[in-house]
Amino acid sequence: MRQRMPEAPRRTVICDTSALYHLHRIGALHLLRDLYGSVVTTSDVIRELDVGREEGEAVPDISQETWICVNDPKKSGVLDLGVDLGPGETSALGLALEHAGTSLVVLDDKLARRIAKFKGLTVTGTAGVLLKAKRLGVISALKPYLDALLATGFYLKPDTYAHIVALADETT
Repeated sequence: MRQRMPEAPRRTVICDTSALYHLHRIGALHLLRDLYGSVVTTSDVIRELDVGREEGEAVPDISQETWICVNDPKKSGVLDLGVDLGPGETSALGLALEHAGTSLVVLDDKLARRIAKFKGLTVTGTAGVLLKAKRLGVISALKPYLDALLATGFYLKPDTYAHIVALADETT
């Protein structure tokens, strides 16, 4: 009789404000669900989205997305590094550290990404989510999504843009 291999632990996907905001703005928030099934965010991220809504920004209503869970790090101040990160990035990183080894944290902020990598976390960004969607055939072309992101004010260096498009086997 063949023994079953134990299943790998399910990866916890933790999203900061930026990915939720920008993917929603281009009508692609569903890609997070399509790729990962469910994602986790924090109360601090929800508060940042609420502030954006109060300022008239088009932000997702997370309470309407049953596949997005809200969970906060058990320890506050887990990232007391004396650096200037927003509450959303700090709480997302803190939660990812509590799930180290089984988490993917979605961050766009350069400093937050550096800290995540330094702490040994697996990290991607909004553009990385789009690239994965293209590679898995969830979307047929990456470039229109990247262009839509840029139109919403998302910042991507021109060489990074070209690199991501090349990774998707598309031309700029």
